[in-house]
Amino acid sequence: MKARSKSLYALSAVQFFVPVAISAISAWIFEMSTSEYASAVFKQASGLESFGYFAVMPLAGLAILAKRGWSFPLFLGLSVWNIVTMQTISLDLPEILSLPLMLLAYGLNAGAVGYFLLPLVKEEETDVHAGPGSQYKTKPRFVVNMPAVIETSNGSSECEIEDISEGGALLRSHQKFEKNENVFLSFKYKDLKLAFEARVAHGVKGLGLQFHLTPEMQKTMKTLIMMLENAGIQPREGRGNKPKNAFQLSMQRVYVTFDRLFSKMLDDGEEDESTELEAPEVKSSNRQKPAA
Repeated sequence: MKARSKSLYALSAVQFFVPVAISAISAWIFEMSTSEYASAVFKQASGLESFGYFAVMPLAGLAILAKRGWSFPLFLGLSVWNIVTMQTISLDLPEILSLPLMLLAYGLNAGAVGYFLLPLVKEEETDVHAGPGSQYKTKPRFVVNMPAVIETSNGSSECEIEDISEGGALLRSHQKFEKNENVFLSFKYKDLKLAFEARVAHGVKGLGLQFHLTPEMQKTMKTLIMMLENAGIQPREGRGNKPKNAFQLSMQRVYVTFDRLFSKMLDDGEEDESTELEAPEVKSSNRQKPAA
């Protein structure tokens, strides 16, 4: 994620240079200086059009840096505003800056921003386990009070998970941890074994962990949450912790049942395939050589 953050800063900087780059290209086409072209735009365009031409994309760059749920939609809206402004401005741009070419350029720009921005937003939009004062949305936290083991580079120790969500967990531990320290949490719920990489988000009223989940572990975590709900464990009261109704719980039970059956079928199929692959070797090893 650090590489994505650096790339996002670079893309944000690019947005600040968009009006400068377009003015420079247009000035070159019209055989005038960039300052002369910018002055002509100010003279012939309205105040709103001038704002859309020069200020909208820098604002889009600031929206990227915010890394909030609204950042990408706002970025897209501002980009559309900028395109419309340049198409309606009184200076007619030549064919080289035609609408299809502009849409292609802005589409590539939006694709790059979305690729680097959305995963960061998803990681940032965690639950209250991210720490007090967090501006991000919460996810349902289930009180489990289950034993677990937390590991660091200095060793491992036992702890207790007070509550858990798809984004993190709140632990009770006698061991002291540094904020942003990377840890490894492992525990078991019924027949489901889980192990997650996490970072220490805070140490207020317990040890708050924020999980670093791979796509596969996200699926495992969703399975755990559904098992907790099916067991009748209700989330804590609070923002984002609305209990699900009977229909939703019934559909989750159906999903969990079919998911387990499908996983079991896959496991049985892999065992049968491995047995079939080994059979010819056993047969050939017992085959007698023909007599000379």
